[in-house]
Amino acid sequence: MEYEELQGATTAQHMAAGTCAGILEHCVMYPVDLIKTRTQCLQASKSVFSEGLFTQLKNLFFKEGIRQSFRGVDVVVLGAGPAHALYFGVYEHVKKHLESRVHPDSGYNHFAHAISGSCATLAHDAIMTPADAIKQRMQVTSDSRSTSFKCFRTVVKSTGVSTLYRAYFTQLALNVPFQCVHFVTYESLQRKLNPDKQYKPWTHIVSGGIAGGTAAAITTPLDVCKTVLNTQDVVDGKLSVVPTNMNTQAVTTTATVPSANGSSVVASEVSAAVPSKAVTTVTTVVIKSPPQAQVNIRGLFGAIQTVLESQGPLGLFRGMNARVVAILPGTAISWSIYEYFKWMLSRRNGSGASKNPEQQIDTWM
Repeated sequence: MEYEELQGATTAQHMAAGTCAGILEHCVMYPVDLIKTRTQCLQASKSVFSEGLFTQLKNLFFKEGIRQSFRGVDVVVLGAGPAHALYFGVYEHVKKHLESRVHPDSGYNHFAHAISGSCATLAHDAIMTPADAIKQRMQVTSDSRSTSFKCFRTVVKSTGVSTLYRAYFTQLALNVPFQCVHFVTYESLQRKLNPDKQYKPWTHIVSGGIAGGTAAAITTPLDVCKTVLNTQDVVDGKLSVVPTNMNTQAVTTTATVPSANGSSVVASEVSAAVPSKAVTTVTTVVIKSPPQAQVNIRGLFGAIQTVLESQGPLGLFRGMNARVVAILPGTAISWSIYEYFKWMLSRRNGSGASKNPEQQIDTWM
């Protein structure tokens, strides 16, 4: 019996499987993701470009410790559970709906898979965008005493909840093409590696890893922009946010100077009152921004412009190696665990799976 027929899983089962898969996917490769974020942010140190990924990992573990290597992972766990539950639940629901209408005779319709992945991303990002915003701020701050909750409270109190969604549309611009490539590649590889649609874990590992790595490399420039938007509040390793009503600070020095008719005027008004040659004392009027407001990047195009101006075209591909290394095993793990839980839950429901363990020996072959 075909694997897709064996599963017969409900939407709730897809969501439960997705929750388990999503949490493990993010946690296993979290230190690599941390290095990727530090490489992509505008405040990246020069050492991250001269050292290889594995050297950076070694330095991270030995110099900062295991605990610091997982800074911000707690908020990822809290967000990844419900986000991935929606992600896989929406994907399976939409895919079944489209496959039965777009091309009823085909179980591998690329259009259905791409649209399903896009719809799943919309639901997923509504939860993961604020979680990512806090996570990336935690990854680039140097204050070891800071916690994800303190970071969340500081950002919300100073600039409001909307700041946590600053990169939402950029995240969508990143994840929609990522998931389209990801799902289409995965389903295409499954068609080649598992044509009989049996439950074979190695095919899910290989297909998931290749699909995730390919999508990660292609969408690196958009990921760089997302990181820039999320980490622009971090200055010199410290989280610095400015209330929305305090963008600038005016510092004015005033002095009285003689006017042409012998009276006195305030120096800040002098340019309109007298010719410039009659002024003997020059007023200094300085409009300056606080140190923490040095960067104010808005939206995807603002991030692209900033990266190009400060780092050149190659700046859009910073952290690509770390991104691929972080995502490739993550998606391999995610798909294999997701398919396993989906299969296991279906067996428990007696949806057609064999009850005889001896008949399942060949599932790895």
